[in-house]
Amino acid sequence: MVDVKKISRDVRKHFNITPGAFEVNPQTGDVDVKGDVTFKGAEASQGQFHVQFGTVQGDFVCDEKGVLSLKGSPHTVHGNFFCFGNQLKDLVGAPSVVHGGFSCMDNQLTSLKGAPEQVGHWFACDNNQLTSLQGAPRWVGSSFICASNKLTSLEGGPVQVMDRYNCRLNPLKSFEGAPERVGHLFECDYKKDLPLLRLITLQAKKLDMIAAPNAVWTILNKYKGTHNPGDILRCASELNEAGFEGNAEW
Repeated sequence: MVDVKKISRDVRKHFNITPGAFEVNPQTGDVDVKGDVTFKGAEASQGQFHVQFGTVQGDFVCDEKGVLSLKGSPHTVHGNFFCFGNQLKDLVGAPSVVHGGFSCMDNQLTSLKGAPEQVGHWFACDNNQLTSLQGAPRWVGSSFICASNKLTSLEGGPVQVMDRYNCRLNPLKSFEGAPERVGHLFECDYKKDLPLLRLITLQAKKLDMIAAPNAVWTILNKYKGTHNPGDILRCASELNEAGFEGNAEW
């Protein structure tokens, strides 16, 4: 049986609610909030939320509070969800739907298991220990940032990113799993032994490859956006002839 009074006490003990009103569902015990929720992170919490949120109409903020688990997070957040700068190793318990942005950067994530299925704006998982993007949202309404991890490919990542995709500062060995479409900018680092042919099929307005030689830029831009097998072979041939054999692979 749901103890509404106890749940209400736990909410007030561990969270700040703005403007202050919340409701506890007497059947499920879920806490619904019409405003913003901020986790206090007091020592008594031991990095846990202690209650289960349902729908939060505003932002849910638990950044830099020593959070060890996202269990108890809202099922749906209409604003942004901030959990950066904690000690999370996965995202189990995170909201299924975030209409705003989702930031889990600067944690100890080795997996995106539990990440939201839908993110309306940006998704930032940079500065973690990720070796895979499995579990990432399939569609991101603004920017997707996975820089500064341990990724060797982009497999498991989103299929469509409507603004910017940043995968810089990763030990990439291929661009397998790169999105089908990026609305504005795709950012990555150049390496002489990194296969680049996958990138010419990417539908993006702009490609920013840090430290790429001008000759590589010229060849890639010549074939940018193509899915034609003949063009892909011609691009590979030109890269080889220009001395960039390591880039002339898929």
